[in-house]
Amino acid sequence: MVYSASLTHAASTEFFYDSIVRDRMEGIDWQESLKLPFMAAWVPHLADCSNRTYAMGNRLREWVSVAAAAAIGPVFVIVGYSTGVVFGAGAVALVLLCVFIVPVLTLAADRSKFLAWQLAIVSIVLAVVGDNLRLNTIHRSQVPSVAFGFWAGGTLLSSPLPIYFLLKPLRSRQRYIVAILILAIALALSLGLKRNTG
Repeated sequence: MVYSASLTHAASTEFFYDSIVRDRMEGIDWQESLKLPFMAAWVPHLADCSNRTYAMGNRLREWVSVAAAAAIGPVFVIVGYSTGVVFGAGAVALVLLCVFIVPVLTLAADRSKFLAWQLAIVSIVLAVVGDNLRLNTIHRSQVPSVAFGFWAGGTLLSSPLPIYFLLKPLRSRQRYIVAILILAIALALSLGLKRNTG
């Protein structure tokens, strides 16, 4: 039995070394071939971990964008006072904020794009209207009309990117229908803004 086991061991060892020599002659690295079962077992787990990390990163970026959108109004007012950007310069800064910064926050918000968009506009409206009330530059009875004016203006100025993301996944016929509805809403906002500003 011992002799038989020794012969079996010798034969298997000889087969192993012969396979290594054959692989080397064929240009196959036997060390790499030994790694294949290990890689086959672990690569799916590594890919799964990578996907989870990526999803967590996206989720974190989404919530940071939403939080930044909520804070953009007060930050705008505080930065405006600290840098002396008021009156006409403040109005220009507000337009630039709506045209450039709000779309960036919208883009970064991933699945919460429209929430971040409108949250940013509402934050700006509340901050500006609240600051005007603090300074007694508007009467309380004017709050609804002033708030609507800033909301409509900010929505129109910052709308191209959110509208693009709304239309992108739709089919051509649906895209035309939604585009017509958006144009009708934009026209209604423009008319309301024009009537509101006299």
